[in-house]
Amino acid sequence: MSQEGGGENGGEKALKLKSFSWYQVHPVLTMENEHRLRRYLFKTPYEPRKWGREEPRDFLLLPEWRQTRIEEAVHREKCLLSQALSLRNALLRSAAPWLWHGEGDVLSAEAGRRFENIVEEFLKLKGLSDFETQAQQLARAARERLKSPGYFQSPPTPDFLFAQPVLINGKEVWWVEVKCFYACASTDLRPWAPTFKVLTQVSKYVVKFGPGLLVFSQGFSAEFRDRLPAGVYVVDGGMCEEVLCEFGLNPGEALATL
Repeated sequence: MSQEGGGENGGEKALKLKSFSWYQVHPVLTMENEHRLRRYLFKTPYEPRKWGREEPRDFLLLPEWRQTRIEEAVHREKCLLSQALSLRNALLRSAAPWLWHGEGDVLSAEAGRRFENIVEEFLKLKGLSDFETQAQQLARAARERLKSPGYFQSPPTPDFLFAQPVLINGKEVWWVEVKCFYACASTDLRPWAPTFKVLTQVSKYVVKFGPGLLVFSQGFSAEFRDRLPAGVYVVDGGMCEEVLCEFGLNPGEALATL
């Protein structure tokens, strides 16, 4: 399947597609890793009803002895502290979503925007420029709405939509969606949890545009990868940071888990 109005997919045209490899940087965790980490991420790991009262959102507000226990668990599981803290955020947000209201929402949105900027710069460094950002897609949809009398349904808008497909790791990709968190394996999350919402989101992209790529700043679990709809591929954001640094560009703190 190709994007509506997209180019040809046959023979000589396919040979001209831009391509590059997006290699894995962060560890790929499993549900077993997450279950073992969970014992140390919360004071009462299997009583989520208490988390909204007992658990601060910020890791640095935890007692020092708890911070040390989490860091030791991260070392045992051979993962990143940022992955463990993103997992903690996902579980905490599912159990106590009010902790993300107000300032928490603003911080999360700002982290997402910064990571989108990093991925955009990375794509340009890879020689890709013929794409629309989400803002450009929304502007185009607004213009089309003015021209269309009666009912107009706004199309889905991935973060980056290519005019022609790109080969990434040998897979044809029409769009890229960026997420500034770790895609966990846990299945006991509430429907408003980000990892649940993204599955519905990318399914719409596949129907409208064809296959695409998900980029998670802190990586993903093996089980989450296996749940993705056909035509959706996934990578972590570690390579973006490495390449930008090689070119003397500072990615700053955009890959931090907020």
